[in-house]
Order: sequence, then C-alpha cells, then structure tokens
Amino acid sequence: MAKVAVVIGGGHNGLMAAITLRESGFKVTLIEARDKVGGMADTESIMGVKVSRASYVIGLMPKPFLEKFNVPLIRQDPFQVVYVNGKVIPFWRDRGRRIKALVDAGEVKFPEFEDKLLKFKDLIERRFTFVEKPPSISEIREEAVKLGVEEFIDESCRRVLNEYLSQDLHYTFMYPGMENSPAYLIAYFYSPDWSLIKGGTGTLGEVMLNHALSMGLM
Repeated sequence: MAKVAVVIGGGHNGLMAAITLRESGFKVTLIEARDKVGGMADTESIMGVKVSRASYVIGLMPKPFLEKFNVPLIRQDPFQVVYVNGKVIPFWRDRGRRIKALVDAGEVKFPEFEDKLLKFKDLIERRFTFVEKPPSISEIREEAVKLGVEEFIDESCRRVLNEYLSQDLHYTFMYPGMENSPAYLIAYFYSPDWSLIKGGTGTLGEVMLNHALSMGLM
C-alpha cells in the first residue's frame, strides 16, 4: 500500500515537511489557502517596488538546505550595521575586521564573547543537528563543559550579555522578552551568514516549491 501524506500550509516549514516526506517515499499533497507559497518568506510588489513583508533576511536555514534548493543569496558585507550613541558599528564577515570594529567601539570583551559564542553554535550544529533523537540538556551541557562554553546552557541571556558587552549592544544579540531566557538563544540567532535573497525572501518559497514539484509533489 502506498504511503500517503497531506501537508496543510505551504509556508517554508510546510514545504520542508512535504519535501522530507516525499524523500521518504510518501505520496504528498500540499494544501495552501493563498495563491502562492512561502508563508512569512513573502515578497509583494508595492507600486513597482519589491518588499519582503515579514522575514527580510536569511541566516538560520542550515547551509545544506541552501545548497540543496540553490537559494540565490546576496552576501552583503557588512552583514549588519549597528548605530548606538552616535557610533556606527559594522559587523564585517571577515572575523578580524569585525573584532577590530567592535573593539574600536569600546567592546573590549567582544573577542572572547564571540569566540565562545561561535564555539557553542558550532557544537550545536556539528553534534546535535540532523539527528534522529534530540539530545538531552545534560548531553549538550557535557559537551559544552569540554569547550568551556557551559554558560550558554546555565545562564540567562541578560547575565551572559552583562558579562561581556555594554548595555547598548544587548538588543543586537537578543530580542525584547529574551532577557531571562537561556543564553543558548543568543547563539541560535547570531550568525555572520545573515544574507539577503535575490528577488526578496519570497524567492525562497518559489525555489523550494520548484524542488518539491520536481519530486512529484501534488
């Protein structure tokens, strides 16, 4: 008997689910209420200008998926610029330039902070992404201790940021409401790979849909 699945909602997560099911041998039907897919990865044309209405950058989608779907990226450099107290702070893709810009702006502990941050982020991506069974907190902490980055498990966002950065930069690394959340969220959201997508983020839904259709998605 054929395996059949119906995915309701054609946002980028729905598309990913449909593609994964199709790769697993399911006959997949995707249902979307709108006349286009993508969900929050959406671009509208307003008076002839393309505007990404919700998500406007991409940086958290794993690199294997970006390559798999051939997402056309614009790797702007710097990848972000922060303006605080009259200071313009560029976050360059080159780590040496990035560190110099932050230290010159008075953030003398930024090199240590980013070193630990990227070590923890690499740990999560290398050891605990694309696994069949999610790891326990204790398993992640054990690995973090070996690298000396357990504070991203044990401490809150506020406490870690207070340790390394001036108050002015805190909301560059966390969203309002994250202050008392576990500091691993800082590592999750921080990425020197933040990029734009050619044609706007709506292009993401289009290339994912094309990939899904080529696999026989209905």
